[in-house]
Amino acid sequence: MTVQGDLGIDNAYYLWIFDFTNGGSSLPSSFSQIQGEYFNYLEAFKSSYPQYNFPTNPTKLPQAMFNMFQGLNCN
Repeated sequence: MTVQGDLGIDNAYYLWIFDFTNGGSSLPSSFSQIQGEYFNYLEAFKSSYPQYNFPTNPTKLPQAMFNMFQGLNCN
């Protein structure tokens, strides 16, 4: 994600990704690994890109993403 003109959010986002992927070497296996910041960064993205600024339902978790990860054999 690149937030238009906000390098602080960009840097924090990349550090968050780097952290939960163990430096880019693994994928998260469950939402619990990313839940602390997931909706914060989702809101930051939506505020930077108004065309995506639709209501977010925090009870709808991104399970499809984890289902996709489970089918990958990344080494």
